[in-house]
Amino acid sequence: MKLSSKNYPYLLFFFLFSSCGLYRQNVVNTPLFESKNDLQIGGHLSTNGYDAQASYSLTNKIGILLNYTNLGVKRKEYSLINYTIDKHSFGEFGTGYYRKNKNGFTQEYFLLVGQGFSSRYATGGSVFTDSSSATTPYYSDFNSLYYNRYTLQSDFGKTNGPLTYVFTPRLFLLNFYGIKDFKTDQTNVIARTYVWSDLSLTVRYNFLNYFTLSSQMGLTLPITGIHDSYFQSSPVNLSLGVLVHFNKKSKI
Repeated sequence: MKLSSKNYPYLLFFFLFSSCGLYRQNVVNTPLFESKNDLQIGGHLSTNGYDAQASYSLTNKIGILLNYTNLGVKRKEYSLINYTIDKHSFGEFGTGYYRKNKNGFTQEYFLLVGQGFSSRYATGGSVFTDSSSATTPYYSDFNSLYYNRYTLQSDFGKTNGPLTYVFTPRLFLLNFYGIKDFKTDQTNVIARTYVWSDLSLTVRYNFLNYFTLSSQMGLTLPITGIHDSYFQSSPVNLSLGVLVHFNKKSKI
């Protein structure tokens, strides 16, 4: 089939949002703490699953983060006997420093440690239209793994009335282990530890003073192992969620 320039946007969309690997990015927790005892709890729906977040400022300088994401059970059916089943979960904890100036500009720096699990099952077959209408599976594939992630996160945000903009670059070390793959021996020759980065832009709208609507776009950029696609999933993660603020200092 000959590709025309009209097909390129569709191919780009398919590449960005297709998940071929076992690693999935979570929604970045960007609290933009204002003062001591600032507590935030939120939930998000993203292209990589469901996210729950919590953050709390222990002092006027130190805060902690809790994040959890779960894909649930995602089944893609191509026919009754051709389908895939993906599962993924990830949790992390972090602590760090924040500072807010009089102009509403906030800087935050966090160190986070987390663990994840991911698995994929795929099966396919052929149906023969003979007297027995037999179904013959021709392949079945299952792979799973665990991973640890160590992340350095920086948040730079500005509040402009009810709107808040947050730019977040992150650098993280990924270590994959406990790999099971029943179809290929590729895992015997590929690296298990990688350095990746991601960039995210978060836009928030504060309403009713203590409730915030949050939207985020994140882009994952591998630094090492660029050509190793075994673990990687889609490089873009889009999300929409709601945050609830407790002990919020500023008013709209």
